[in-house]
Amino acid sequence: MRALAATFVFLLHVSESALRQKSGSLSVTLHSLLHAMGPLGTNCFLVISGCFVYGSLMHSSVSYSDFLRRRVHRIYPFFLIVLSLYVIFSLGFPSASRLPHDPLRAVTYVAANAVLLPGLLAIPPIIGVSWTLSFIFAFYLVSPLLVRSAKLYCLPRLQRCAVLVVLAAGSRYLGAVNLDSSRVRALLAGMLVWELTDWFKQRERKPAWLPHVMLATAAAAAAVFCSSVFLVSLVQDLWGSAGLRILRSGLIPMTCLLCFCFCAFGGHSGLSRLLASRPLRLFGGISYSFYLTHMITLYFFEAVAGPQTSGLPGYSALAWLWYPVCFAVATVVAAVFFLLFERHFIPRPNPSSAR
Repeated sequence: MRALAATFVFLLHVSESALRQKSGSLSVTLHSLLHAMGPLGTNCFLVISGCFVYGSLMHSSVSYSDFLRRRVHRIYPFFLIVLSLYVIFSLGFPSASRLPHDPLRAVTYVAANAVLLPGLLAIPPIIGVSWTLSFIFAFYLVSPLLVRSAKLYCLPRLQRCAVLVVLAAGSRYLGAVNLDSSRVRALLAGMLVWELTDWFKQRERKPAWLPHVMLATAAAAAAVFCSSVFLVSLVQDLWGSAGLRILRSGLIPMTCLLCFCFCAFGGHSGLSRLLASRPLRLFGGISYSFYLTHMITLYFFEAVAGPQTSGLPGYSALAWLWYPVCFAVATVVAAVFFLLFERHFIPRPNPSSAR
């Protein structure tokens, strides 16, 4: 799942440069579809985090301080390493820099990024995708308090799901404090995914039809979402602007993610085996490095490789051959970062706890 999420995020960013170019209508439509599907990647990372963190809290009695220490050690040191490289890159290529010209404001801006404020506050991130980490880290702070203070582990499963649905419905009011409620709903959707998969795994007589229905629902939601990009004029003629807004609302993509993740995390054996294949597992293992560093590769091609490459997307069919090249180079760069830095911050299993 992390491999698919990282790929969607890459397609989002690689299509942005193409949409800035003048190209044919079909090319614009295809790139618009890639760009529209990109947020599914970031939301997928949030769903995965919500699912597995919530599951670990429901099955573990680890203290709040130990939980935070392990989570901070996993994501924060490597994030600071990449952030430092982005700052160096910004100083070396001022045209691509987001740093303010005033030194004091620049230091304040870098410090705000270092403590993961972009996303939670209206601060543009230095690393374009780091706002996702802001939501994930806030989830690390809040979720243990929610599980322990509300004693969710003592409630029946239906009541826990009802609490999560109510929280998701109430999250729409977070817009009043300039907080993106769709990201909060993605985390809560991940918690619901864990409840569904845990319920399915514990049943002695599993409903064999349910995984197929969930997978079909995910496919139908994806088809409806894609149609809102390809068939904009038709949708507007049939249902008007209100119908188009409903199709492009967060409800349909979130339904797709929830159903697909349920199947991926154990509800559908065929899909689970496919996503557990060795190539996807290897790429998923470096997905955090890829997520944080792929923009460095794209910036390099745009800033250094010259107009022959930066102007290529959107003008010809060669653009669609250029994207795999960028993806391959970004993957190699991510693998290097993983081997040099990230793997040292992956917590090793405790033998005593395993026993």
